[in-house]
This record gives sequence, C-alpha cells and structure tokens, in this order.
Amino acid sequence: MADFMNMNISKYFDPLNKDSCIYFQLLMMFFFGVLVIVFLAEMYYVFTNYSSLNFRIVMHGLLLLINIFIMYFIYRLFYSICIMSLKNKNK
Repeated sequence: MADFMNMNISKYFDPLNKDSCIYFQLLMMFFFGVLVIVFLAEMYYVFTNYSSLNFRIVMHGLLLLINIFIMYFIYRLFYSICIMSLKNKNK
C-alpha cells in the first residue's frame, strides 16, 4: 500500500522533463507580443493626442509597459533556467 501511495504522489511532484520548458517559451513569446502591441498603441495614442496629454496618462502607459516587460523578463528567465538545468539530463 505504501508503494502505491508513493507512486501516485511522486507522479504529481517529480520534476518535469525538458519538453515542459515549452510552456515558459510560449508565455515568454506571448508577453513579448503583448509588449510590442501595447508599446505601439501607446506611441499612437501619444502622437494623436499630444495636445491633451497630462502626466497621469503618460505615467499610466509607462507603468503598463514596465509591468508587461517584467512579465516577459520573468518568463524568459524561467525558460532559461528550465533549459539550462535540464541540458544534460534529458536528451
């Protein structure tokens, strides 16, 4: 009975293989795409509404870009860690 319990529990808590790193890569690519789209949208908004801009609107856009960049960087870091830690283990 103990072996059966250990087998079922270890299935959920064992390290994943190298193929699972693709999820971090997909999330990294998604947030990079969002970053580019939001950057272009913010630039368009700034150039079309230049006369009615105020500090709060500019800071809102800047903070949004910073948050998205941080998400992109975190997933890039996770992907790099995943690939490098499993480089020689699962070929």
